[in-house]
Amino acid sequence: MKIDEYCSNYFDFCSEYANGPWEMYNLWNNDSKTNFLATLKCLSYCTVVIPVFLGFMYGVACGVSSLCGRVTKKNEDSEQDEKVNKASKENLQPEPNKRNIAICKKLRDYTGDLTASQKSNLKASFNDEEDLSIRYKSTGPSITIKKQDILHSNSQVIINSASTDLKKGTGIDEKIHDKGGQEYARAHQELKDQYPSGYISGHAALLESGKELNVSHQVDNVIVVVEPKGETTTEKEKALYSCYYNSLAVADKKKKNTIAFPSISTGFPKDRAAAISLKAIYDFINANPNTSIKRISIHVEGQDAKSVQKLFEVATK
Repeated sequence: MKIDEYCSNYFDFCSEYANGPWEMYNLWNNDSKTNFLATLKCLSYCTVVIPVFLGFMYGVACGVSSLCGRVTKKNEDSEQDEKVNKASKENLQPEPNKRNIAICKKLRDYTGDLTASQKSNLKASFNDEEDLSIRYKSTGPSITIKKQDILHSNSQVIINSASTDLKKGTGIDEKIHDKGGQEYARAHQELKDQYPSGYISGHAALLESGKELNVSHQVDNVIVVVEPKGETTTEKEKALYSCYYNSLAVADKKKKNTIAFPSISTGFPKDRAAAISLKAIYDFINANPNTSIKRISIHVEGQDAKSVQKLFEVATK
């Protein structure tokens, strides 16, 4: 049989097979044989053709759905991979504008004021009307209690006594913010971002001073501390001691030569503040004989500046 005859016969069969519903419709006009065949055809539609067709369509629908699902999942995986890769790059390559802030966080135990033996190693004297000079070890850094604005200290590093919330305050904090400009303000804000629950008294964070403060007062860095206030307690003495010791430690780690403190903890009993700060400086020099720091100054201002200097002198005797 030729192919064209085969196709013709196949189409004739399909056409005859498809006439089943029409033959059922003309049931009363057909003979019994035609009606019987029409009934079989319709039954075959319900039991074979329609289920097969529905099964085929269901298979096509499942295939399309699966394909769409795979495409969607592939896109989601690609997005996830992109996020992971981006996060990895951010971790490996920090934002160029984000500073690496050096922070000394160790809260050090305060073991007590200078002993009589330790005081004997110190020599305190007023070398003029403004400065109290304290000497410990001929090769160690000089220590001076100066009646002078800290911004005029000519020191590489100055200490900023800030508030716990690290907002711009008054006094030395306000001066440094005003002189430091936007660059210092950004560095200060980055430190604040690292302490969402508030800065911790006793920690010492070394920040870049910013171009304006560097040009106007030759200050390279600002170390931020928070002073304890109120009546003295063991924890507050520990915090004040850590403010001084940690500031010296972080400056020494960065190989700085000169550092200037304000009179930290003016809200603290002044005699205790003088004794604790002097003990912190003594302990640091004693523990770090090869420190890079060559000059340490503490700056006092106001009407009681002279009396504060006297308290430091008393602390050495």
